[in-house]
Formats: sequence, structure tokens, C-alpha cells
Amino acid sequence: MHQKRRQDEVQAKSKSRKQLKPVNSELGVTKEAAEKMIAEKEKKEREAEAKKQHNAFLKIWRMERDAVIAAGVAARKENKARQRKFRELQKELKKQGLDVPSDSELRISIPDPEAEWKATDVTWLELQAKKAKESEPAADDKDEDEEEVTFIIDTVGDPTLQRDFIPFGEDSDGGSEFGYNDHDSEEDVQEQQGYY
Repeated sequence: MHQKRRQDEVQAKSKSRKQLKPVNSELGVTKEAAEKMIAEKEKKEREAEAKKQHNAFLKIWRMERDAVIAAGVAARKENKARQRKFRELQKELKKQGLDVPSDSELRISIPDPEAEWKATDVTWLELQAKKAKESEPAADDKDEDEEEVTFIIDTVGDPTLQRDFIPFGEDSDGGSEFGYNDHDSEEDVQEQQGYY
């Protein structure tokens, strides 16, 4: 038993020491390289510890959030039941020509703890802001998606587009440049253009 405990102590000591492996085994480790390696290891350890603490905080925060959401669901359920009872009582009293007393407990709504928590919890608000920011497309993405497109419509080659075309200039004989007058009916114009 004593020997087992001693082996555990020796093993723990070897794990607690910081061992540096040289980059080039022939030359060994220089002082600057060793200090740099130690600093990098300490930085990684600090980051790992910070991540552990953050994860522990999030775990506790999620448990609190879930409890508040459950309480909010229960409160809303109770509030609906209260409203139902209030309407039933109001119908009964209305038949008798009376009104629900103003000091009745049924007139007081049950507050929703979930809504209050969401409005005041800093972590919740930060997460919502982060989600909103992530869902917005970046300004660069908008510019890349939008392209200028020009549509060219050939009204001369397509006769169906010509009938909606109204010329602005008129010839000296009172008719238009297409050979029909303003007093011609639409059927006459279409007949001249060859639609019939």
C-alpha cells in the first residue's frame, strides 16, 4: 500500500513538471526558445481554463433559463385559466344584471416571469443581438449579389409590342408616320398593321 502511494506521488510530480522538448535535439533548447515555449503553454492553459469557466457559466445559465421558461409556461397556463373563470363569472353575473367586483382576484393578471427575464437578462440580450447580427447579410455581400441588368426590347421585330406603341411625331398630312389617322378606330389600325 505504501509502495502504491509512493508510485502515485512520483507520477504526479512528473506530470506537474513542465517538460520542454527541443526543436533540434542536437543543439538542445535555447533560453529564448524555452521562454517562448513556456509562454505558449501558459497561454493555452489560460485559454483552456477560461473556456472551462465559460462552459460552466453557460451550463448554469441554461439551467436557469430552462427553469424560467418552465415557470413562464405555467404562469401563462394559470393566466388562461384565470381569464376563462373571469369570463364565466362575468357571463353569470351579467345574466343577473351585476358586474364582477373591482377587487376580485380574477381581475389581476398573473405576470409572466419568462418575459420579464428575457427583458432583463444580459446574456439573453447579448445572444439575441449576436443572432440578429449573424442573420444580417454583410454590406459586401449585398454589393456582390446586386448586378445591373439592362433589358433591350426590340419593338420593330415583334409586332405584338408595336400595338402598344404610340408615336409622338405626326406627318404634315394629319396622319401618323405609320399611315393611319387619329380618328381611325383600333380595329382599323390593327387591320392596317396586319393583325387580322
